[in-house]
Order: sequence, then C-alpha cells, then structure tokens
Amino acid sequence: MHVTEETIEIAFSVHDALDSYHEYLWIALASILENTDAPLHIHILCDETLLPHARGELRALCDAHGQMLTFHDITLLLRGVHDIVVNVIL
Repeated sequence: MHVTEETIEIAFSVHDALDSYHEYLWIALASILENTDAPLHIHILCDETLLPHARGELRALCDAHGQMLTFHDITLLLRGVHDIVVNVIL
C-alpha cells in the first residue's frame, strides 16, 4: 500500500481516557471503509490514552479493507501546548 494521487487522506483525533471512545472511532472508520472504493490513508492523532488493544482493533479493521493506517502520537506536542498555556495564564 502506498499513497497515490487518488488516495484520500482522512484524519481523526482521539483522547480515550475512559478506554471507550475508540469504539465510536471504529464505527466511523467501518462506515467509511464500507462505503468508499478509493484508496485511503487514515491518520489517527492520539496520545497514550489510546491503548494497544484499541490500536490493534483499529489496525485490524483497516488491514481487513486493505487500507493504510498511521498513528501519530502527539503526547509530547500536547504537553508542550499545556506548558505554553500555563505560562501565558500565569
């Protein structure tokens, strides 16, 4: 699988502190995958709250449809934003 001119890039952002939001993300992805014939590259922006089992379920779904999935861990970026906001407020 590789990106082509026809590839549709789709991004989601998830914070799954209760270990349940990934289920809704799975449903949204399943709908997209079932109703799209074009090649897709799914990007999931996440932090450490998206646990390995949840990542595995999402990966399995995309793999079953032959679509690309990339997880982008933005934990450090979020911490940096938090530090900036705290410094501005103080």
